[in-house]
Amino acid sequence: TQAITRHHLQRLLRLAGERVRGRLYLCLERAPLTPRTISLCYSQPTRPGLDVRYLHPDWPKHAGRVCDLLMHDCPSLSPGQAVDLANRYLAGRPGMAEALTVEHPEPEEPEEDLADPDWRPDQFANVALGGTFDRLHSGHKILLATGALLASRVLTIGITGPGLLGNKVLPDLIQSYRERAAAVVDFLADTRPDGPVYHVTELAEPLGPPARQADYQALVASPETRSGCDRINAARTAAGWPELPVHCVPFAQEEEGATPAPINETKLSSSTGRYRLLGAPLRPPLRPPVPGRPYVLGLTGGSGSGKSSVGRRLAGLGARVVDCDRLGHAAYAPGTACHRRLLAEFGPEIAPDGPDGAIDRKALGRRVFADQSARQRLNDIVWPEIRRLALEAVHSGPQSASPDVVVLDAAVLLEAEWQCLCHEVWLCLIPKREAVKRLTERDGLTEEAAQARLAAQLTDADRLSWASVALCTLWEPEATQAQVELAWKRLLRERLGATPGPQSNL
Repeated sequence: TQAITRHHLQRLLRLAGERVRGRLYLCLERAPLTPRTISLCYSQPTRPGLDVRYLHPDWPKHAGRVCDLLMHDCPSLSPGQAVDLANRYLAGRPGMAEALTVEHPEPEEPEEDLADPDWRPDQFANVALGGTFDRLHSGHKILLATGALLASRVLTIGITGPGLLGNKVLPDLIQSYRERAAAVVDFLADTRPDGPVYHVTELAEPLGPPARQADYQALVASPETRSGCDRINAARTAAGWPELPVHCVPFAQEEEGATPAPINETKLSSSTGRYRLLGAPLRPPLRPPVPGRPYVLGLTGGSGSGKSSVGRRLAGLGARVVDCDRLGHAAYAPGTACHRRLLAEFGPEIAPDGPDGAIDRKALGRRVFADQSARQRLNDIVWPEIRRLALEAVHSGPQSASPDVVVLDAAVLLEAEWQCLCHEVWLCLIPKREAVKRLTERDGLTEEAAQARLAAQLTDADRLSWASVALCTLWEPEATQAQVELAWKRLLRERLGATPGPQSNL
């Protein structure tokens, strides 16, 4: 209710961040309804996870809003007046939990000039904007709220479809189109329920409806998407339609205390948000720990994902690592039942040194690679034996630390359904183009052979449905180590109730 300065707003948001876990509605009584006000409200750094939403006193109340805590800077407000104030913006409910007065110090800087004489809401009938809108953040909110102010009839929101996500950072961690669209609709319907019609559409190509349909009057963009607006206008000019004015909104600042990411971005972005999911818990473990028994981590990933290097890092932090690829060699060593079954199934040519000699894995691979039925027969023979050897190693190996954490390092962990042996699954992600590059450089494969090998495996999107933790070795080794240490620290403290030992260097 008092004079609006950037310092005072930041102080209010910092105090709110100490009390509020979820949604914070920000109501500025003296602020004019302009894009400058929108940008000021959403561009301030806040605590991670605080969902700030700006409301204007002239906008109608939304039946879904309730108020648990009212924070205000009006010292003369009585409890009854506090409830009335909350009900100006929210549906409210009897017996509001708490009202808290925040002192308003003398301004240390001039009041923000939020007026814009050239601005008026509802300037254009049909307005369009676009983006990926992964894990809705303040930058998205500035874009969406500005579009909702500009449009009087229809606001079209183009949301990037799955076919356009391949070049994004960590695309497999991007929310589904349905999740992203639902978050956009929820935000707009909650903050501006009396606004224009909100038309959400999936973008199968970059430019979207404004490049194909004449009936638009304006575009809203961020500095990141401004070049796309230029391409839209070029397409409209080619079609004989007028170019559209572009309202460009500013970037938002990073959240307070956010972990630095090795991504070349200084703004708040979904890419850095996805990076910060690496090493963090994505979902609960598959099963709880059992006192006195090893805690088994299933470590998996596609070819070229860096899974083995992550296993070595975990060993350096105190885990025991069971390498299922090495167990695969042992499973059909000469003299074993598995060796005899493979010779009977695939013929003597897979053992060029005779029936008592070692199996040529490359020759066997050539036999089964293009034949799914043969591949399945091979797996039916070998996988049960690897599983037996792995269980033996998990429960009979020397305990290296307390608690005893065992890493089951297996490329086919999920294909063989060995996740049932694990308490949780950790997944190593890698973009397909990087995996192809590593396979051609490391294994000497042609690009076509590398592509074929990856196509025969589960996708990272399929594997993610089982993963409690995701990691990525795309960046410098120090970045991988930081992810692994973060995941290890949380595992010991939050899931096993232990303190990381000296060897973890945490």
